[in-house]
Amino acid sequence: MLRKPAAVLALVLAALPVAAMNAPTISDGDTLQLNGTVFRLYGLDAPEKNQLCADGWNGGEEAKKALEALVAGAKVECRAITKDSQGRTVGTCSADGEDIGADLVRQGMAWAHLKYSLQYLPEEMLARWDGVGIHGRKCDKPWDWLKKDKR
Repeated sequence: MLRKPAAVLALVLAALPVAAMNAPTISDGDTLQLNGTVFRLYGLDAPEKNQLCADGWNGGEEAKKALEALVAGAKVECRAITKDSQGRTVGTCSADGEDIGADLVRQGMAWAHLKYSLQYLPEEMLARWDGVGIHGRKCDKPWDWLKKDKR
């Protein structure tokens, strides 16, 4: 009988957001490490770390800088949704209560990854309209760039 309450408590605790005790570590434009957990941001895809756009703009580095700026000095919280094929936790994160994914997509530092979610489609439409970031340059989507890079 004691196992059921313990299992329920474990599930409840797992669903709670992870809050930053220290500043998160940013590895690229859509991945951060918070309190030992690597979070791949849900519903978006930023340019790859070394991805240059057609005009030479380093989209990967700029996306990483944008993510670093969003979390700098902020209270960061992440909520796990699932795991990806690389074993990373996929989730949503916020900085001082603001959705980091929405901010990145609205700045044109990431695409809404429509294969997985429509969550950031409005932000992408606004970023495209304004021609900001990746939308103001000839940048391949990361999934297309990776295919070309492997040839």
